[in-house]
Amino acid sequence: MSQQKEFNLRIADLAPMSFKASTAEEEKSWRDASELVNQLWTSWSRRFADKAPKEILAMIALRFAQAFVVNGATERETVATLHELEETLDRLLVDDVVGQK
Repeated sequence: MSQQKEFNLRIADLAPMSFKASTAEEEKSWRDASELVNQLWTSWSRRFADKAPKEILAMIALRFAQAFVVNGATERETVATLHELEETLDRLLVDDVVGQK
């Protein structure tokens, strides 16, 4: 079992939080995600100055959840398209091989 590295991240105006990662890639993904959240936090805190910090964090969570849903749908569409393409290529190749006999 691999050793987990512990590291801290600060999200929005909250106290630093402790996280663990098994690999450098996993740690990088946590750090990249926190950077995106913090960028949105900075921007939306200014843009929605009349909102409470909890509301802004909820808006950010919803935005990322919405992006996750859209990406999932896009992935399913891509897989379906690739499957159709594979079936079409298989039919073309089989027709070509059968036609050569």
